[in-house]
Amino acid sequence: MLNTCLRLEWNDLNIKYDFETIDWKPESGYDTSVAPDTQPWRPYGAGRYLGLTIVLDAKLKEYYCSSTASVGFKLLLHSPIETPKIADFSLAISPGVETNVIITPRISSASWSILSLPRKKRKCYFTTERKLKYYRTYTERNCLLECEANFTQSQCHCVQYYMPKSANTPICGKKDDKCARDARLLMENNLYDDEEALDRLNRSESPSCNCWPACFETNYETQISQSKLSNAFVVDELYLNNTDQEYFTENMAVIHLYFVESQFPNLVKSELFGFIEFLSNIGGLLGLFMGFSFLSVVEIVYFMTLRLWCRITKGPMRKLQNTSLIKIHTEPKIVYPFSQ
Repeated sequence: MLNTCLRLEWNDLNIKYDFETIDWKPESGYDTSVAPDTQPWRPYGAGRYLGLTIVLDAKLKEYYCSSTASVGFKLLLHSPIETPKIADFSLAISPGVETNVIITPRISSASWSILSLPRKKRKCYFTTERKLKYYRTYTERNCLLECEANFTQSQCHCVQYYMPKSANTPICGKKDDKCARDARLLMENNLYDDEEALDRLNRSESPSCNCWPACFETNYETQISQSKLSNAFVVDELYLNNTDQEYFTENMAVIHLYFVESQFPNLVKSELFGFIEFLSNIGGLLGLFMGFSFLSVVEIVYFMTLRLWCRITKGPMRKLQNTSLIKIHTEPKIVYPFSQ
């Protein structure tokens, strides 16, 4: 995000950006040599001044239908490698309101030492381990959305408009709405192991996704504060866009997105007890309760190997020496008569 005001018209959407782009991934991130203007964009720092300001025109008089009972916009913060599900997880932004969105990243990573552990134990996937059909980078949400698309296609022979699909896959129409809703409900219930959903929906098949979280993920938590726009104050001409202040306060929505902190904690998944930690704990416990140490191990090895070998090899020589001494003492004894 950059310190800028973003205002888009429909004829402005088909434009070409001259910014350099990179294949950003949570595992590799940004290289130190990458310029700040490279897409995906990054903020220069924390605070509203270094954040992103968006001005949106709702054009209330042109409304003729809506998927909800309100007017305005939907906002969702997501990783740049994920497809957002606006209908399920978005925030509602009302026109005539100035909204401050405080962003707190939640960064998760993993130690590469757990790559050798079984996947069922670490409960996460590295990017190189799991490949998706419609996405280049694996994330849990990408996997769930692809699984939902595959299951909907198998049940209804079509997919919803927001789902990934191939070129020859049709989009579900109004006549397929019930089938698509049942497939989606069964998909959601399967995430919580609801076996009764199969009986309620009269289905014999359930989706099997096996979508564990990625070992490297970036998510965002938000805090929102809002205040109503007023035409009693002077508004910047950049925001008005050739309109008057009365139209601005009724139809426009001003959104400020920014970070509060410049540094954030990183949650690292690693082995709780590796081989080195195991040896350290065993040695510490034995030393605490038995006075045991690595010197004791050396002594045990010595007595079981070298000392035993010395006794076995030098035993016959000692027997010979003892036998020769006995022969010396068995010489005939001379008795002198005058000594009696």
